Amino acid sequence: MILLSFSHKAIAANLTTNIQIRVTVYGEPECTLGGATTTSVDFGDIHQAKIDGTYGRSPINYNLICNGLYKNALKMTLRWTDRKINGESSVTTNLANLGIAIYRDGTRLSNGATLNFNYGNSPALYAVPVKPTGVNLTSGGDFTGNLTMVLDYQ
Repeated sequence: MILLSFSHKAIAANLTTNIQIRVTVYGEPECTLGGATTTSVDFGDIHQAKIDGTYGRSPINYNLICNGLYKNALKMTLRWTDRKINGESSVTTNLANLGIAIYRDGTRLSNGATLNFNYGNSPALYAVPVKPTGVNLTSGGDFTGNLTMVLDYQ
C-alpha cells in the first residue's frame, strides 16, 4: 500500500480596487389634468322622463399629462359620495332621487373603482344621469355631483 500526500500552500495577495457605482434616482413624476384642477361634464337640458340610465351619456373629458414617468403603468381610483339607485352605485347629486352613473366603456363602475392602465392609453370614462325606476323627479333645476380621481404610479 502506498500512501501519497500532497500539500499546497495558497498565498492570497491583498488587492484593492475602486468600484464606481452609478445610480439614477427618479423623483415622483408630475401629472396634471391638462392644467385644470376641475373637469366638468355638461349634460345640457334633460327632461326627467328621458332619464333611463342610458339617455344623456356624456364623456368625462380629461387630458392627462405626465412628466418624468419612469414606467408607464398607472392606477386610477375613482371615489364619490355614493347613492344607491336601483341597487347600483351612483354619484350623489344635490337633487333627491337623481344620481350620476360612471362607466368605463360599457361597464358601470362602483365607488372606489380602480383602473390599471398605461400612460398614453387613459381609460374612456362616461357619466349618465340615473333615477330610481318608476320615480318622477319632483324638483328640477341645475344639479351637481362630485367625483374624485386619484392617480398612483405603479
